[in-house]
Amino acid sequence: MTEQMSKRRIKNKLLMLLIMLTFSVLLMVSKGALLDQMICSIAVDIVFYAILSFLLEHERISGRIASNKTTDFRRILKAVFLASLTAFLCCFCPEFTRPIIIIPILLIIFASEWIALCLALYFLVIMAITCEINTMELSGYLMLVLVCTMLLLTWEGSHKKNYIAILFSLQTVIPTLFHYLYNNEASLYVFGINIAIGAAVAILLYYFMDRFLYTREVEIEDLLQDMLEPEYHVAKELKQFSKQEYEHARHVSVLAQKCAALVGADELVCAAAGLYYRIGILEDDKIAENGYRFAVEKCFPEAVCNIIYEYQGMQRHPSTPESAIVQMVDGVCRKMELMKEQMNMTDWNQDMAIYRIVNDFSVMGMYDQSGLSMNKFLKIRDYLVKEEFVS
Repeated sequence: MTEQMSKRRIKNKLLMLLIMLTFSVLLMVSKGALLDQMICSIAVDIVFYAILSFLLEHERISGRIASNKTTDFRRILKAVFLASLTAFLCCFCPEFTRPIIIIPILLIIFASEWIALCLALYFLVIMAITCEINTMELSGYLMLVLVCTMLLLTWEGSHKKNYIAILFSLQTVIPTLFHYLYNNEASLYVFGINIAIGAAVAILLYYFMDRFLYTREVEIEDLLQDMLEPEYHVAKELKQFSKQEYEHARHVSVLAQKCAALVGADELVCAAAGLYYRIGILEDDKIAENGYRFAVEKCFPEAVCNIIYEYQGMQRHPSTPESAIVQMVDGVCRKMELMKEQMNMTDWNQDMAIYRIVNDFSVMGMYDQSGLSMNKFLKIRDYLVKEEFVS
């Protein structure tokens, strides 16, 4: 099973490049820069984008972006947009009073530390080039960004007051200190503005930081919930393709979720994988191969992609309990539907048919590598026999 490119990820990465180019060009135009300066700024954009692109893929493959190896970078794209707006406005603030600290906060909420640091440095460099920020001010903001990023990486909600106190102090002291070093005189104006910025940031962190970080951690859960909605674009596509296939998928999804709850497996993964288990049928009869490619293209969560790849053990036998559950439920549903179409209801014992179907899967070694214990296997089998759809 090889890594495949996703058009969604490519699109979002290209949109990031567009935002970066638009940010630097607009900033250059607003400052009356010459053509050669714009070209140099664009060159800086491309260099940083190349670094960012590498970091995005490295961090994604390592599972360090919301623990989601199949993320489409949509949330990072939003962070880049918001950070670029913040940086653009910062360029029009008086020196030593720019709210630069907001940029790493925005980025760390949606991305990993390396991506956040890379983008924060990018915005600082472009601002230094276009706004002609002096080296003393730039040094102060660089120190602020580095310390802020490191602190936010270790953020703990139970000690957030300590973190907020430190960040408030840094925002108040660092710009004021470097202003003094540059001008050799203190400024109550600069000190007051930085106190105000520090206070605003403190309020933001106190009331919203935990919520934002939680949102980042549940990216996969949110996506799984969205995938189960009837209005989800892939669900609508499946329903338009075949209403019968869609009803089968909904049936498998509901039963798989119930079976997962019965044995302590991941309910949302089973529900989503059950719904899109046969999604490869949208292209042709190569359901497993096409389904996996389709799932990767749509940036489904990795667990769902793997279950679709293991469709009915064609490419590989189920490797997780969730995959075993979905395979079992789908296999039973399909065979029961087929038997009901071909035979009279009085000609066969449904309970015995279920036992035979599931036991045949087990004898084939279908679940040997799944981690599904015999006790859990028997629970699922007995549950399927008692379900109303076989009565």
